[in-house]
Amino acid sequence: MRNMVKSVSGEMYTTTSSVDLGAILARPEFPGTWTACDGQDEWADAFRFGFSCRARFDMASKVTRLTGLLCELDDLLVELGSPFSSYALSRIDDDVIDRALASSELASYGLVVSTELREWWRWHHGTRIDTSTTDRHAFGPGRWGINNLSVALAGIKRGLSGELPGEGWQRDWVPFAWKTFIDDRGRYEWRPDREAFLVGRLSESTGDELCVGLWDSSGTYPQEPVAGSLAEVVSVMIDVLRDGRVVWDPSSGGRWVQVSSLDGLPPYVWL
Repeated sequence: MRNMVKSVSGEMYTTTSSVDLGAILARPEFPGTWTACDGQDEWADAFRFGFSCRARFDMASKVTRLTGLLCELDDLLVELGSPFSSYALSRIDDDVIDRALASSELASYGLVVSTELREWWRWHHGTRIDTSTTDRHAFGPGRWGINNLSVALAGIKRGLSGELPGEGWQRDWVPFAWKTFIDDRGRYEWRPDREAFLVGRLSESTGDELCVGLWDSSGTYPQEPVAGSLAEVVSVMIDVLRDGRVVWDPSSGGRWVQVSSLDGLPPYVWL
């Protein structure tokens, strides 16, 4: 299969038989025309420049396989009828991330944020909440919403100060997503004594991959990490959605509904 190359804003991108970059770059935000080529190195160049979905990643930013998975998740949520994209906020760039981190507790601890966590906020920098419904802002299995950077850094302070109602919070944890809870009538509910987060465990992470853990105020989740990378988390969520184990139900304002067993799957996909 011949590579296909596309020029976008002066940069060259390619698709190969193993990576369907073409499906990503065919979107309206990537204008241009595909042409055939025989080169062997274009994919490496394209990957180095980076690519994005709805809001483009900085071309100079480093990316991992997580970027492609987030693009795939975006498309899948639209395909399934979820209004997530209407509630997801715009991306932020690395310079904004760097400025915020430089004045945070993480810098004083000498902790470095993994590439994957940067990609996360380059994807969407938080989600709006509609309190009349439960899941419109949630990106699928687990009913997770995105914490923006300022909320994530504030969450570190809350955990260390003892403001969070549970125990076991560590100073290297970054709460990058929060869980939606529902009341007896199936509506969104927030209570200060009932909180749960997906956390990046920075001390156990690498330069690129984010070690992921779960924390909740009731101590339900395991204390050990639940994934060695954020890409692993997103990949499992995509599989659950594609398998039809969790589906979007537009009735009653819209909710994620489990229709088959999640036994044996990580707790971050539980509803």
